[in-house]
Amino acid sequence: MIDGDISHDQMTLFLSSRPFTSKDLWEQVKPIVRQIEDEEGCLIFDDTIQEKAWTDENEIICWHFI
Repeated sequence: MIDGDISHDQMTLFLSSRPFTSKDLWEQVKPIVRQIEDEEGCLIFDDTIQEKAWTDENEIICWHFI
């Protein structure tokens, strides 16, 4: 989605720099959302974690449904 402008490590470092809230997210995306908003549209945030063979469950990553 960002054409490689930001690496995985850069994003991880940014996200671990401080606790973020939904307000922080909205402040970041609001200008973009306002440009493309439509009466018939909706915005969906999906925080699904895809299972990978090398990823184990831990305090942060665990299965709540199958």
